[in-house]
Amino acid sequence: MNISTKRLTLRPFTLSDLKLLYHLHSNPTVMKYIPSGIRTMEETWLDLHDDIAHQENHGFSKWAVFLKDTGDFIGRAGWASMDTTGEVEVGFKFFPQYWGNGFATEVLQALLAWGKANIQRPLIAFADPENNASIEVLKKSGMIYLRQDEYEGKTIVVYSLSQF
Repeated sequence: MNISTKRLTLRPFTLSDLKLLYHLHSNPTVMKYIPSGIRTMEETWLDLHDDIAHQENHGFSKWAVFLKDTGDFIGRAGWASMDTTGEVEVGFKFFPQYWGNGFATEVLQALLAWGKANIQRPLIAFADPENNASIEVLKKSGMIYLRQDEYEGKTIVVYSLSQF
């Protein structure tokens, strides 16, 4: 199963995507606001296995994002089940050279539409309180501030779809 937007294609990760994902997860600019920080190859391998297992167990996970016109890998976006709260987190991260082109908004709106139709649980997103660009994408996509929380030892802000 894939999701397509006007300019992008999203698909579940496969084991052969390790180098792509590592390139993203080892980029300090990409990972600046991510609580886990820069990932090693081994940590990325575990992340990849978690994504694949999550897809098999839940029918959704974090997916690879590609430009339609070139096939270039530009980031990772999708969902993660927050089993302790019953919520499903939607998130995105892209290489810096693709920032400012509307890709995050395009992806998030497609993910939220798919999530509303296929995931019968509250959809949330979280961001570092200092990551104004991501917070603006969340707001632009119809999400509203829900709460401040802590994740992996860092303060985050949580947004939710207003329908929940």
